[in-house]
Amino acid sequence: NVCEKTLNAQGFPIMDSSEVCAEMSCLPLDHEALALLRRLRPQEALQVLQQVSIQGINNNMSSYIKIKVRSKLGDPDNTDEDPKMPQPVPAKTEPRPSAATPAPATPEPTPEPVKRPAEEALEEANEDDSEDEDFDLLPEEKEPTLGSGFIEEEPTEKQLEAFGRWKQEAQDSLEAGDVKTSLERLTEVIEGGGGSALMLTKRGELLLKERRPLAAIQDCSAALQLNPDLGKAYRVRGIAHRKLGKYKVAKSDLAQAQNLDFDEGVSFIEKFVSEKVRLEERRRKRHHLGNQRNVLKIWCR
Repeated sequence: NVCEKTLNAQGFPIMDSSEVCAEMSCLPLDHEALALLRRLRPQEALQVLQQVSIQGINNNMSSYIKIKVRSKLGDPDNTDEDPKMPQPVPAKTEPRPSAATPAPATPEPTPEPVKRPAEEALEEANEDDSEDEDFDLLPEEKEPTLGSGFIEEEPTEKQLEAFGRWKQEAQDSLEAGDVKTSLERLTEVIEGGGGSALMLTKRGELLLKERRPLAAIQDCSAALQLNPDLGKAYRVRGIAHRKLGKYKVAKSDLAQAQNLDFDEGVSFIEKFVSEKVRLEERRRKRHHLGNQRNVLKIWCR
């Protein structure tokens, strides 16, 4: 169990190469992704796997891991598992012109064609489209959101006993991989008078695992009304917004989460949504300029 390992200074379990390989074998990865992971040091490979777990990536896991590993290797475009060193090319010696033969004239360089603004705009749009792919978006779920419950000011001994039992059953179910039962037990705690900010955030985290981002956002928002300084609630809500493609809101939530409770594993998600916001702003400006040009054309007719 990774959770029982000794942690290093960055908060990751310390494992040898055989243990990391065992972790990799449990994931649905293709041959190329596994081969790339084995090129990293064990702790670097484990860090990539931890980021996959934190983001809850299920679709296109192999593609995501290939991008991350090639980025770490400084070789984002190379798919060769064993790249060959380029062979040196012998320098060419130009023949010296003899006295009787004049040296050939150096041809004038051909000027590059000047691109029109419309062509440049089209190239930028195509570039944005290629950079704007997000393979891990979720649709808005159809299931209704859950109630936020309440907090019993003075719970009875019987209530406290029930809370403890439900929480333990929720933890046991989660460790056994039964997220649905774990959700039901946490809901019993929340609706029974134990709806604390932490309980709502934990349930929001499980709802996100169950591909219910809207319900996760509602739980985390309710948690922040009870405790505005709960960094984990901002973090889970930010990831849920990212899954819905609401990158600007996600960026704000993740920045607040990092200010309150820094998590190195979230830095990659924060960087990802920041780049998405930058692309959205560039598209918005380009669209605005295009509208201005159209107005000028109509006015000048």
